[in-house]
Amino acid sequence: NVCTGTWQTSQGELSIIRCRGDRVITCGNTPHVRVWEFSANGGAVDAGKWQVVRELNLDGPAHSLSIDADGLEGVAATRRGSIWHLGGGSAPPARIGGGNASPVVHLAYSDSGHLIASCTVDGAVNVWAVRGMQHLRSFESSGAGCNCIAFAPSTGGSGSRTISAGYADGVIRQLD
Repeated sequence: NVCTGTWQTSQGELSIIRCRGDRVITCGNTPHVRVWEFSANGGAVDAGKWQVVRELNLDGPAHSLSIDADGLEGVAATRRGSIWHLGGGSAPPARIGGGNASPVVHLAYSDSGHLIASCTVDGAVNVWAVRGMQHLRSFESSGAGCNCIAFAPSTGGSGSRTISAGYADGVIRQLD
Protein backbone atom coordinates (compact mmCIF):
# COMPACT_ATOMS: atom_id res chain seq x y z
CA ASN A 1 0.00 0.00 0.00
CA VAL A 2 2.35 2.65 -1.32
CA CYS A 3 1.79 5.74 -3.43
CA THR A 4 4.04 5.09 -6.42
CA GLY A 5 3.96 8.55 -7.93
CA THR A 6 2.26 11.89 -8.32
CA TRP A 7 2.06 14.50 -11.07
CA GLN A 8 0.38 17.83 -11.67
CA THR A 9 -2.26 17.98 -14.42
CA SER A 10 -2.88 21.78 -14.50
CA GLN A 11 -6.56 20.97 -15.06
CA GLY A 12 -7.66 22.32 -11.69
CA GLU A 13 -9.81 20.13 -9.49
CA LEU A 14 -10.06 16.71 -11.16
CA SER A 15 -13.58 15.43 -11.74
CA ILE A 16 -12.96 12.32 -13.89
CA ILE A 17 -10.12 9.84 -14.14
CA ARG A 18 -10.18 6.65 -16.20
CA CYS A 19 -7.47 4.02 -16.58
CA ARG A 20 -7.29 1.94 -19.74
CA GLY A 21 -4.31 -0.28 -20.42
CA ASP A 22 -1.20 1.85 -20.03
CA ARG A 23 -3.13 5.13 -20.30
CA VAL A 24 -4.74 7.47 -17.78
CA ILE A 25 -7.45 9.87 -19.01
CA THR A 26 -8.23 12.96 -16.91
CA CYS A 27 -10.83 15.74 -16.91
CA GLY A 28 -11.04 18.66 -14.53
CA ASN A 29 -12.34 22.21 -14.20
CA THR A 30 -10.89 23.13 -17.60
CA PRO A 31 -12.31 22.28 -21.05
CA HIS A 32 -9.52 19.75 -21.67
CA VAL A 33 -9.53 15.97 -21.76
CA ARG A 34 -5.98 14.67 -21.43
CA VAL A 35 -4.58 11.24 -22.24
CA TRP A 36 -1.43 10.36 -20.30
CA GLU A 37 1.15 7.61 -20.79
CA PHE A 38 4.08 6.62 -18.63
CA SER A 39 7.50 7.16 -20.20
CA ALA A 40 10.17 5.05 -18.53
CA ASN A 41 13.05 7.16 -19.90
CA GLY A 42 15.38 4.38 -20.96
CA GLY A 43 13.82 1.65 -18.84
CA ALA A 44 14.59 3.10 -15.41
CA VAL A 45 11.12 3.26 -13.87
CA ASP A 46 12.16 5.65 -11.12
CA ALA A 47 13.47 8.02 -13.80
CA GLY A 48 10.20 7.94 -15.76
CA LYS A 49 7.29 10.34 -15.76
CA TRP A 50 3.73 10.70 -16.97
CA GLN A 51 3.38 12.66 -20.20
CA VAL A 52 0.38 14.03 -22.10
CA VAL A 53 0.16 12.14 -25.39
CA ARG A 54 -3.14 13.69 -26.47
CA GLU A 55 -5.14 16.73 -25.41
CA LEU A 56 -8.71 17.31 -26.56
CA ASN A 57 -10.31 20.73 -26.19
CA LEU A 58 -14.09 20.89 -25.65
CA ASP A 59 -16.52 23.78 -25.12
CA GLY A 60 -16.47 23.38 -21.34
CA PRO A 61 -15.37 21.06 -18.52
CA ALA A 62 -16.48 17.43 -18.95
CA HIS A 63 -18.76 15.95 -16.31
CA SER A 64 -19.23 12.52 -17.93
CA LEU A 65 -16.76 10.44 -19.93
CA SER A 66 -17.02 6.99 -21.49
CA ILE A 67 -14.11 5.49 -23.42
CA ASP A 68 -13.20 2.27 -25.22
CA ALA A 69 -11.01 -0.46 -23.73
CA ASP A 70 -7.85 1.04 -25.26
CA GLY A 71 -8.54 4.58 -24.06
CA LEU A 72 -8.32 5.88 -27.62
CA GLU A 73 -11.94 6.64 -28.54
CA GLY A 74 -15.03 7.66 -26.58
CA VAL A 75 -17.58 10.32 -25.73
CA ALA A 76 -17.75 13.20 -23.24
CA ALA A 77 -20.57 15.43 -22.01
CA THR A 78 -19.71 18.96 -20.90
CA ARG A 79 -21.24 21.23 -18.29
CA ARG A 80 -22.45 23.40 -21.19
CA GLY A 81 -24.81 20.59 -22.24
CA SER A 82 -22.96 19.37 -25.34
CA ILE A 83 -21.80 15.86 -26.25
CA TRP A 84 -18.50 15.23 -28.01
CA HIS A 85 -17.19 12.18 -29.86
CA LEU A 86 -13.52 11.71 -28.99
CA GLY A 87 -12.13 10.04 -32.10
CA GLY A 88 -9.09 7.83 -32.07
CA GLY A 89 -5.62 8.77 -33.20
CA SER A 90 -5.15 12.45 -33.93
CA ALA A 91 -8.75 13.13 -35.00
CA PRO A 92 -10.16 16.24 -33.30
CA PRO A 93 -13.26 15.88 -31.12
CA ALA A 94 -16.56 16.22 -33.01
CA ARG A 95 -19.67 17.68 -31.44
CA ILE A 96 -22.71 15.41 -31.55
CA GLY A 97 -25.86 17.45 -32.10
CA GLY A 98 -29.56 17.01 -31.49
CA GLY A 99 -31.61 14.62 -29.43
CA ASN A 100 -31.21 16.09 -25.94
CA ALA A 101 -33.84 18.52 -24.72
CA SER A 102 -32.31 18.82 -21.23
CA PRO A 103 -28.77 18.56 -19.80
CA VAL A 104 -26.95 15.25 -20.21
CA VAL A 105 -26.14 13.54 -16.91
CA HIS A 106 -24.28 10.43 -18.08
CA LEU A 107 -22.91 8.79 -21.24
CA ALA A 108 -22.08 5.25 -22.31
CA TYR A 109 -19.98 3.96 -25.17
CA SER A 110 -20.82 0.44 -26.39
CA ASP A 111 -18.21 -2.31 -26.21
CA SER A 112 -18.38 -2.64 -29.99
CA GLY A 113 -17.63 1.06 -30.41
CA HIS A 114 -20.62 1.49 -32.74
CA LEU A 115 -23.17 3.10 -30.40
CA ILE A 116 -23.34 5.96 -27.89
CA ALA A 117 -26.13 6.42 -25.34
CA SER A 118 -26.92 9.42 -23.13
CA CYS A 119 -29.37 10.04 -20.33
CA THR A 120 -30.69 13.40 -19.18
CA VAL A 121 -31.97 15.28 -16.16
CA ASP A 122 -35.56 14.85 -17.40
CA GLY A 123 -35.11 11.05 -17.76
CA ALA A 124 -34.82 10.75 -21.54
CA VAL A 125 -32.36 8.30 -23.10
CA ASN A 126 -30.92 8.88 -26.58
CA VAL A 127 -28.86 6.57 -28.80
CA TRP A 128 -26.50 7.55 -31.64
CA ALA A 129 -24.46 5.64 -34.20
CA VAL A 130 -20.80 6.61 -33.83
CA ARG A 131 -20.30 6.50 -37.60
CA GLY A 132 -21.73 9.77 -38.91
CA MET A 133 -23.00 10.75 -35.43
CA GLN A 134 -26.54 9.85 -36.55
CA HIS A 135 -29.30 10.05 -33.92
CA LEU A 136 -31.00 6.62 -33.93
CA ARG A 137 -33.52 6.47 -31.14
CA SER A 138 -35.07 8.30 -28.19
CA PHE A 139 -36.66 6.70 -25.16
CA GLU A 140 -39.01 9.11 -23.44
CA SER A 141 -38.83 10.12 -19.81
CA SER A 142 -40.46 8.00 -17.16
CA GLY A 143 -41.01 11.05 -14.97
CA ALA A 144 -37.83 10.55 -12.91
CA GLY A 145 -34.39 11.89 -13.81
CA CYS A 146 -31.88 9.44 -15.27
CA ASN A 147 -28.66 9.29 -13.23
CA CYS A 148 -26.59 6.63 -15.01
CA ILE A 149 -26.56 4.47 -18.10
CA ALA A 150 -24.64 1.43 -19.41
CA PHE A 151 -24.66 -0.91 -22.38
CA ALA A 152 -24.95 -4.62 -21.63
CA PRO A 153 -21.77 -6.50 -22.53
CA SER A 154 -21.54 -7.61 -26.17
CA THR A 155 -22.22 -11.29 -26.77
CA GLY A 156 -22.05 -11.33 -30.56
CA GLY A 157 -20.24 -9.62 -33.40
CA SER A 158 -22.83 -6.87 -33.87
CA GLY A 159 -22.34 -5.27 -30.46
CA SER A 160 -24.80 -4.74 -27.64
CA ARG A 161 -28.02 -2.90 -28.24
CA THR A 162 -29.42 -3.41 -24.73
CA ILE A 163 -29.10 -0.49 -22.33
CA SER A 164 -29.66 -0.31 -18.58
CA ALA A 165 -30.63 3.09 -17.19
CA GLY A 166 -30.69 3.98 -13.47
CA TYR A 167 -33.23 6.58 -12.36
CA ALA A 168 -33.64 8.94 -9.42
CA ASP A 169 -36.68 6.96 -8.22
CA GLY A 170 -34.45 3.89 -7.63
CA VAL A 171 -35.71 2.00 -10.69
CA ILE A 172 -33.49 0.40 -13.33
CA ARG A 173 -35.06 0.31 -16.77
CA GLN A 174 -33.86 -2.13 -19.42
CA LEU A 175 -34.06 -0.61 -22.93
CA ASP A 176 -33.62 -2.46 -26.22
